[in-house]
Amino acid sequence: MTADLDRVTKRLSGLVLDFLKLHHAGQRFTMADLASYIYARDPLTAPGSPCRVLRRLRETGAARVDVVDASASLYVVVEPPPEPAWRRCQRDGHVYDHETDYQCRRCGEDRGGYGTDLFGGERFE
Repeated sequence: MTADLDRVTKRLSGLVLDFLKLHHAGQRFTMADLASYIYARDPLTAPGSPCRVLRRLRETGAARVDVVDASASLYVVVEPPPEPAWRRCQRDGHVYDHETDYQCRRCGEDRGGYGTDLFGGERFE
């Protein structure tokens, strides 16, 4: 089961974090809001996966979200997530200009394709 959760987390973590970036600190949302956002972008997502991925991201500290009312699946954003690590230059920490940049425009660092994911995998697409 852990391998399945790792696979699903790698696939959906970017979408969950993108959803959270659309919210400001203190803004509330329901799990249905998150699920609708993810299903619209990845229709083959299994029911329950958005919830499991959000829980995993909360456990790792990648998502700063608190539960307001568990029975109503109501959450509040404590702090929107920063740009993911794979979008940051390893030399000086600035954010790459575009997701498709393979080389840093400021210092020339080659990030090698899509870079590394939040959970230490080699590369993701």
